[in-house]
Amino acid sequence: MNNSDRTEEEQNWLERAVDRRQFLKLGAGSLLGAVAGLGTFRGLSYGQSNEVAVISHNDPGNLEKWMSAFEETTGLNANIINMSSGPSLRRLRSEAEAGDVNLDVWWGAEAAHSAIAQKEGLLRRVKTSNTRAIPDKYKSDENYWFGYSFWASNTAINKNRRERLGLDMPESWLDLEDSQYKNEIAAPDPNQSGTGFLLVASWIQIFGWDRAWEFMEKLDKNVLTYTGSGSTPARHAASGEVTIGLTWDEIVPRLIDEGYPLTWWIPEEGLAYSLDTVQAVKDGPHPYNAITTVDYALSEKAMIWYSMARTVITKPDVPEDKLKTTDTVKEWVRDAKFIDYDAEEASKQSEKILEEWNDRFA
Repeated sequence: MNNSDRTEEEQNWLERAVDRRQFLKLGAGSLLGAVAGLGTFRGLSYGQSNEVAVISHNDPGNLEKWMSAFEETTGLNANIINMSSGPSLRRLRSEAEAGDVNLDVWWGAEAAHSAIAQKEGLLRRVKTSNTRAIPDKYKSDENYWFGYSFWASNTAINKNRRERLGLDMPESWLDLEDSQYKNEIAAPDPNQSGTGFLLVASWIQIFGWDRAWEFMEKLDKNVLTYTGSGSTPARHAASGEVTIGLTWDEIVPRLIDEGYPLTWWIPEEGLAYSLDTVQAVKDGPHPYNAITTVDYALSEKAMIWYSMARTVITKPDVPEDKLKTTDTVKEWVRDAKFIDYDAEEASKQSEKILEEWNDRFA
């Protein structure tokens, strides 16, 4: 039986099974054994495998810690593919088009890419106690994807290199047009990086279509390299290869805490923020395990782990004394200024934005 043929009754049964498990108390072994004892439900056998295939844009260092906690708590074995949001979306498309879906859960995506995946029919709805606990403003209207934390664009500036070269500290995004920064900027490619797309889409929302592309044309003359990951520009700045890395929020405080001579700069126009999302992949090979994984990803225990690497979590009422946010991250949050970023509008314009970017810079 193909998973897409599952009736609403069967979908509801799966979700109720997750709700009833008291997962953090019982552990997955007891639950999976109980489910296996129920036999086969409408041609689908549950509890036969503890595998779940996960694709994620999260930083590998953080992902390793999170997945270790996930496996210990759930008893599931996560087969992980680490890939930025753009390539992840393309992989979901190609598997769906081939009729050979191998992924179960997309755990770590930029909200705009999730909205695209929902629109293209690549996701399936999930409703459990933990999905219901996420405020409506942080999830899709029809329960296809769920935000679990905030992340934002950010900048990394190598203090030593800037001072040695006598470069001005920028104040506005538009200051990056100045030729003094020629070959001194690293930026993420919006085709491959959710951070890159967030930056480009936010500039369009800040400056308007025409002025944003004029800005990016001038910025391009100062960019030494475009990278496939949102973290890499910060690492280039940390190593002194460039002065400025256009990047995402948490990586900069983390590199500072590791001893690199970095600081951040908050542009006067503000930074864009978006949601990290989790969602079940339509027609994935382990549907029960996918629901279990999404449910865990929105649990208090998972939220505590996210706080190691994210500035804000979405689940209400997680005790502050349990969070693992560092003092440097807290300082960045105090400094940060955000625009009112419209992820849905960015999603609607995504093809147009990427086509324009590729025509100009690819």
